[in-house]
Amino acid sequence: FLTFDSTVHFYNLQEGLSQPQMLVVSDIDDVFIPSHDSLMVNLKESRELVKDLLTSLPAMFSQSRETHSALGPALQAAFKLMSPTGGRVSVFQTQLPSLGAGKLQSREDPNQRSSTKGVQHLGPATDFYKKLALDCSGQQIGVDLFLLSSQYADLASLACVSKYSAGSIFYYPSFHHVHNPAQLQKLQKDLERYLTRKIGFEAVMRIRCTKGLSIHTFHGNFFVRSTDLLSLANVNPDSAFAVQVSIEDSLADSSLACFQAALLYTSSKGKRRIRVHTLCLPVVNQLSDVYAGADVQAITCLLANMAIDRSVSSSLSDARDALVNAVVDFVSSYKNNV
Repeated sequence: FLTFDSTVHFYNLQEGLSQPQMLVVSDIDDVFIPSHDSLMVNLKESRELVKDLLTSLPAMFSQSRETHSALGPALQAAFKLMSPTGGRVSVFQTQLPSLGAGKLQSREDPNQRSSTKGVQHLGPATDFYKKLALDCSGQQIGVDLFLLSSQYADLASLACVSKYSAGSIFYYPSFHHVHNPAQLQKLQKDLERYLTRKIGFEAVMRIRCTKGLSIHTFHGNFFVRSTDLLSLANVNPDSAFAVQVSIEDSLADSSLACFQAALLYTSSKGKRRIRVHTLCLPVVNQLSDVYAGADVQAITCLLANMAIDRSVSSSLSDARDALVNAVVDFVSSYKNNV
């Protein structure tokens, strides 16, 4: 467990202690690990200490007047702690990081909200979080982000830490534990699912397809190693990926088009496993058959992903036009052929 404000606090949970010990590192510009063998512990051995810590945490900082947030240094410390083992980091963040590496400033101008200039805010303000995520991915560490903020939090910058380490992002805008019971309930449900769902570690995934088809442009949270190998530090049953497929050659001679996704991962019990999904679709010569078998939700999801990519790389109006054009193409070919 790490907590942080303008300093980073570690907790010694070594078996045999009567209560958790708090170790404070105030040098956030060059964060270091105060003790190497007692901060990452086996839950079975230290269960009582962990319970003690979780019970006392809510009151520990209730009188604090500290308003700063050194998220970057805390993440660097978590990376150093977990590098030897890999695993999963769960980050709970309530405001803009204001100190140390990765600190951010509010980029939002209330007068500019409806203008077309807002696009630069859709991209990250710093590459710190992306670089850190790539380091984490290399050590098989996934970072999951719970953003519980009541004001502007620059999700565009913070999201990079999960995007490139194959983590998940849970966002609760205008979160308040008293005034917004719906968001509180959502957090409780999400957190319960998050802590109880299955998890795979050190995963890689590759998607293959029939000759004549080619797969390009992947969407989701991962890092692409080589051209088509998705590196997933963590993978879970809720992970979702979208890919674009092009028809390169005529499929007239084949009756089936096949796709195969192979996922190699380590289970939570430490077993190395491979999970293979194969999908065979008939090749048809009537366009009406294609429309009859289309998966509306999958298409909508893919188009939304493509529009998001376009809005970040060029502009919102560009993405809007591209989305409208894609739908118009759908509908006009439906009208002409079906």
